[in-house]
Amino acid sequence: MNDHLEHSCCLQMVKCWFESFGCNHTRLKSAIHDHLTSNMKLHFDLVINSLDMKLTLKNETLKVELQLKDKKDKEIAHLKQQLEQYQKDNQQLNSSHASNNNNNNKTENNIC
Repeated sequence: MNDHLEHSCCLQMVKCWFESFGCNHTRLKSAIHDHLTSNMKLHFDLVINSLDMKLTLKNETLKVELQLKDKKDKEIAHLKQQLEQYQKDNQQLNSSHASNNNNNNKTENNIC
């Protein structure tokens, strides 16, 4: 009996196959086919609207991701420039330090 009620009873109430797309109709199992055929355009419109919304959301997500990538790329380029400048400054300081050491050594040798 339970098997009949759950699987084959034509008086069982069932939801529309397009519920996940927004169709909230509930019909007797025996009448669902009529609902599906008589509301075909509605169901196609619901599917198209759902896919359009998903596509729009995906496009917006991609735009945001591209903007973030562009921002990170610019930040990386700026950090590379800073690194290059710091390396040049470090080389100059090392050269200046070596030059000062040479001058100090010469002065010490002259004093002695």
